[in-house]
Amino acid sequence: MHLIVLIIMSLIMTLREFLSREILKAVICVGMAMLSNPAVAQVSSADISKGAYLARIGDCAACHTAGPQSPPFVGGLPLNSPFGKIYSREFK
Repeated sequence: MHLIVLIIMSLIMTLREFLSREILKAVICVGMAMLSNPAVAQVSSADISKGAYLARIGDCAACHTAGPQSPPFVGGLPLNSPFGKIYSREFK
């Protein structure tokens, strides 16, 4: 992984004199996208029940549920702040 990053960085350093800034940004973005490898999590039923327990004792539904008529953990609850209203997001 580190070797690939070094190769990409040396390529960028070599090409920066010949390419425009926008093209270099595109090369960097494509390179980073190629390097990102989304990991597939192995989730057990014990992990799920532990997460449900933590969400219950942390009272996560209080902020991540818009109201009594909405499903739990779908977000949308407005919270007042000095910067204006901030809406809670969906809790996955």
